[in-house]
Amino acid sequence: FLVVAAPVARGLVTPLVHTHSPIYFLTPFRVDLLASGGLIAWYMHNDPDWPRKHAGKAVVVMVASLAAFASCSFSIPSFRTGANGLMFNTTGYTLVMLFFSSLLVSCIALPENTIHRFLTTPVLTYMGKISYMMYLIHEIAISFFKHFGPLAKTGAALAATICFAALSWELMERRLCSARQKALRSDA
Repeated sequence: FLVVAAPVARGLVTPLVHTHSPIYFLTPFRVDLLASGGLIAWYMHNDPDWPRKHAGKAVVVMVASLAAFASCSFSIPSFRTGANGLMFNTTGYTLVMLFFSSLLVSCIALPENTIHRFLTTPVLTYMGKISYMMYLIHEIAISFFKHFGPLAKTGAALAATICFAALSWELMERRLCSARQKALRSDA
């Protein structure tokens, strides 16, 4: 439901807002990407082999959505985030969701090969654990270092974002996840 509801909500709200910010930042308008990840997890829970069964279709959807996005980007001047246009806010974000969801399915379906080993390295696995907090605070970190030069601002904001997200994980999120897992095991 959410995969379909989010682009509809974006389409309904776009004419009512004068900037792309609400569509870009507010969860109800971007929940289709989160919901699609949840849907993939649900399918995998019911059939662990689901990604391998559908890897070919995922690659087709991935290539098609990337081609459609590129085509629109080059042929429609207003097909960009900041334009706050109806076409981008409905179709553009949906193509992004399709591309990354298909990429996820394709990556999960990979056999134990070099790409799989790279994607499952401890550093990338840890970055995945702290990535949501990184997403939540990266704009704050960027604005905090706005008076630095471009390269220094990027480096300082990235370092601050990673440090804050790592502290959040170690001091709060990991403990909450452990407590939840214990509660789930005791309920079972």
